[in-house]
Amino acid sequence: MSEACAGAAEALPSIFPGSWINGDFYIWIGHADDHRAWGQLVDARRALQSPAAGLADSALARAREELLIAEGSDWFWWYGDDHSSEHDLEFDELFRRHVRNVYRALEKPIPEELFVTNITTSPPASHIQRPTGFVTPTIDGEITSYFEWVGAGSVEGAAAGGAMHQVAEQAEGIAAVEFGFDLENLYVRVDGTSPVTEMLAGGFKFELRFLSPVGLRIEVDEGGAADGPTLYRCMDGDRWSAVAEPRLRAAVGRVAELEIPFEVLGAAAGERVAMFVLVRRGDIDVERQPRHQAIEFKVPDQRFSMSTWTA
Repeated sequence: MSEACAGAAEALPSIFPGSWINGDFYIWIGHADDHRAWGQLVDARRALQSPAAGLADSALARAREELLIAEGSDWFWWYGDDHSSEHDLEFDELFRRHVRNVYRALEKPIPEELFVTNITTSPPASHIQRPTGFVTPTIDGEITSYFEWVGAGSVEGAAAGGAMHQVAEQAEGIAAVEFGFDLENLYVRVDGTSPVTEMLAGGFKFELRFLSPVGLRIEVDEGGAADGPTLYRCMDGDRWSAVAEPRLRAAVGRVAELEIPFEVLGAAAGERVAMFVLVRRGDIDVERQPRHQAIEFKVPDQRFSMSTWTA
């Protein structure tokens, strides 16, 4: 008997759900939030199926274990508009953390969407103050003048107990993030719970990660405090590469201050920028701000100051 050719396929007209609730799949796949999370699992499984040559077997095993944890159906019970609890954001964060760990184990870039909540049914309250005017601060790592950041937007940091992961001997994190711009540059200031120079000397580093434009992150560590920030671009979708960019400026002292030309971001007037600040120590994400969202704004043009002016 000859075997069927490889291209032959038979359509499956339906799948019996076998569910003890409503006899359908709605709870697990029926809502847009479910779809987003399933899509993240699909992408992670594809990454797992194409590991880099030479990756250690132990790393591949870690990635597989993290993916199997994330594939548990209970995560999808809490997504969507059918079930909810006061811990929805924690479940969501844990799910995305396991998926992020797949990429970490595989030594591949983590998709930036995995740093932002999947929940749209009851999104977290926003604590982001939007910019009200142009700013051009002095980039010196110090609070040079109260007025240099007047008009900037801001994000208040979480309390120590709200961090992603607490370092037992030193619960450091972000006290506040200020962000603003003029026509040429984006400016970001990060206030730590201790002077930023001390935090960097203690092994912490700050990353400014962009969801839009995609494939960009800027890192400031102890070395970068003297040599300037490091710009990374995602190359070929599977690796970060440091790129020399002399137009970036940063200074670290009591605070960290960055000047990022919009040209470096490749963002023109009217285009969307979305970003967040991440604090890491070694391979551990200590805290990010905003916690579940991104800072979003459009690159300004000459009309910005008129549109935000109030008497």
